[in-house]
This record gives sequence, C-alpha cells and structure tokens, in this order.
Amino acid sequence: MAIPPGDRIIINPDYVHSVGVQIKKDAAILMDSEAHSVQDFQKTLTQLNDLNFPVQLYSSLYQFINIHTTAFNQLFQDRQHIGDALQDTKNAAEENEIKTMANFNATSGIDMNGPAELPIIK
Repeated sequence: MAIPPGDRIIINPDYVHSVGVQIKKDAAILMDSEAHSVQDFQKTLTQLNDLNFPVQLYSSLYQFINIHTTAFNQLFQDRQHIGDALQDTKNAAEENEIKTMANFNATSGIDMNGPAELPIIK
C-alpha cells in the first residue's frame, strides 16, 4: 500500500521535544532573579520609584509595577506549559505508534489459518 501523493507534514518528535525543553528553560530564566528577568524588572522599577518619585505617586507606580510583574509571570508560566506540551508530544507520538502496532490487523480476504505475512510500508 503506497502513501498517497500530496503535501505532507513530517514531525520529528525528538526535535519537538528539544524545542519544548528550550522554551521551558528560557521561561525559567526570565522568571528567575537573574539580570533581565521579571524579578530584576520589578526590583529596578521599585528602586526608581523609591528614589525618584514623590510620595504621592508611589502607590500608582507600585500598582503599575505589580500589574506588569504579574502579567509577565503569567506569560512565562504559560510558556512553561507550552514547553511541557511540546515535550509530551514525543511521548504521545511513541504511544500512538505502539498502539497502532498493537492494533495491527491482517488484511481481510486472505484465506489462511495462520498469521499472514504482509509487506512493511516505508
């Protein structure tokens, strides 16, 4: 049985898994306390607020900082979930392949009492 002609998308589960790992790693770095992270962003803005703004504006800028910090954290948590999902596709693809092989049925219409030997499709 030949594969029908036409456009196909071929997915490499190992590559998809590695992309998921990288996405999670990047999100974790951005949520950490390193330079250019969300925590660094919050710390820098808080210092600017404390040192440069009049007391009357503290509350407004703190709200701005907290809203953006929360939004960035949510964004990076979502990226971590995306990374998890991409990593899980490899396992799902392998499980699907195993299930497909386990559910293999010989072609009907063959009159034999034993197992049928069929060609492997590549």
